[in-house]
Amino acid sequence: MEHHHVLSKQAHPELRYDYRNGVCACALAHSMFHSKGIKYVLDVLDKAGVYNVLKFVCEKKGFNMRVDKVSNSAAFRKISTGRKKTELSEAIEALKKDETLFIQCDHDSIEMTRLRTMAVYYSKRRTDGLSITASKVVNEKTKERGMLLSLKKQ
Repeated sequence: MEHHHVLSKQAHPELRYDYRNGVCACALAHSMFHSKGIKYVLDVLDKAGVYNVLKFVCEKKGFNMRVDKVSNSAAFRKISTGRKKTELSEAIEALKKDETLFIQCDHDSIEMTRLRTMAVYYSKRRTDGLSITASKVVNEKTKERGMLLSLKKQ
């Protein structure tokens, strides 16, 4: 494991020993972090659920957090990851073109990975040329956090 400074030591020497400015990564990931830049690192942190570092870096750099907002709770069908796995699978598999499915999961990285995997799996089974996209959302009305699944053309 290697330590990666998200905001470089050269540009931000005052943050060299700030634990919020660092993540542990394998050697391959560390070299990719350096070659692909900060936007890539932030995307990886977002997908991995490392929100304390992500929030800190975004505040320091003036970036917006990558969390979509959903303003109208009536615009989507809502289910919870607490339901039976078969119910969740059936809901994702039966997703229609103009339908949006909100799955409440509190942005738990394991649940989000599971939901993204299910979206990919059911996208491959579709015969209509549409794929399921999964994005992290927060409902502005209820403040519930989860994943929003919808269809798009491949």
